Amino acid sequence: MTERQQERTAEGGVPTRIGQAVMLHRAGDREEARNRLAALWHELGPSADPLHRCTLAHYLAATQDTPRERLAWDLTALEAAEGFVTGGRPRT
Repeated sequence: MTERQQERTAEGGVPTRIGQAVMLHRAGDREEARNRLAALWHELGPSADPLHRCTLAHYLAATQDTPRERLAWDLTALEAAEGFVTGGRPRT
């Protein structure tokens, strides 16, 4: 398997992993959901698919403790959304 194929395979699990964390959050385990989403955020890094970054930041916002933290993640989600709307990569 080429390196590019491995990347696609690894990223193919991203929506599933996000979904699992969201289910944890909806079941009441906000802290574990936040930990999993944050780990995935760091694992993917700034060059990840903008759609994945937007989705992760959106759900990370919902798991935060304060309005300020939620807003910061919401703004990050909007910035990532710019990447898939314009076809470019976000600045962060």
